[in-house]
Amino acid sequence: MTHETGLDRSTRWPYVDGELGEFSYSRFDHPTGVEAEQALGALDGGHALLFASGMAAATAAVLALSAPGKTIALGEGCYYGTTKLFELLEPWGVRFVEFDQAGPPPDGADLVWIEIPGNPLLTVPDFGRQPPIRRPSSATRPPRRRSSAVRSSTVSTSSCTA
Repeated sequence: MTHETGLDRSTRWPYVDGELGEFSYSRFDHPTGVEAEQALGALDGGHALLFASGMAAATAAVLALSAPGKTIALGEGCYYGTTKLFELLEPWGVRFVEFDQAGPPPDGADLVWIEIPGNPLLTVPDFGRQPPIRRPSSATRPPRRRSSAVRSSTVSTSSCTA
């Protein structure tokens, strides 16, 4: 892998022809972060986003994948901050239920959120006991029904499938 951009410690970049340049403010984008996202995305065969903290990533994921009237299935023993985040969303109509990660998630969940290992109890889902994921045929699939899953980890890369 070649590195075209060195570490850039600037926080602002000049205007280009009187207009904001590609990197006008480091909190939005900066050359080092963009190159890191591209490199990580290439390793996984997709796209990557970098966040300043795990809770920033969790907040972005749940806001992108949920909506009023949706239900999140949260694995028991997950990080306290994740539970508190989901409690903050309840007044906006996002419901969450906890479930034992060693078993299947409850029926009707629109988003399944597990942490591997659970923090702080270090619970680990028994994936061998999980039922196989079966997608209904297009003839029997309810229209516009889509479920997502988030796997968050303190010891490995977090991932999200939608």
